[in-house]
Amino acid sequence: MILRRFGLELIRLTLEDLELLRNWRNDSEISRFMIFRGHITPEEQQEWFRRIDPKNDYYFIISVNGTKIGLADVKKINWKEKSTEGGLFVLPQYRQTDIPFRASLSGNDFAFFELGLNFFLARVLKGNVRALRYNRGLGYVVVSDNPDEDFITMKLTRDAYLSKTDHLRRYLQKIYP
Repeated sequence: MILRRFGLELIRLTLEDLELLRNWRNDSEISRFMIFRGHITPEEQQEWFRRIDPKNDYYFIISVNGTKIGLADVKKINWKEKSTEGGLFVLPQYRQTDIPFRASLSGNDFAFFELGLNFFLARVLKGNVRALRYNRGLGYVVVSDNPDEDFITMKLTRDAYLSKTDHLRRYLQKIYP
């Protein structure tokens, strides 16, 4: 499965990209923003991949002009609640571009409009100010800030997403038909 939107591709994760993904996740410039920050062995990565449920977990490699630059996910789908958990990371050299935003919009559009989901949850490290600000810009609101946890849980409804991003999505559709 390949989603083509807003000038990039979201390519469903396959075994072929598993080692690339593991190397990215083990890089301190990426892992320092993750809830799990430990080193991932090849065996642990293989086991994680085996546990992915293709009906409920969509992991996508982000590709721009044929270059793989990160991961976006729509995972842990609860079809009864019509909810999902989302995540995203890009290589450090792409963080200050609009690519993360375009990848988020692509994944969110897929979840809301193709899968028919109603809301996203995201867990963000409390110290990750950039991600907290970024998520608020997409329409997320804080729903849990437990002092015993090192992360904040945020929620994005379809209505909040459309309210925050509709004009930008229409603009990007003109640029990237």
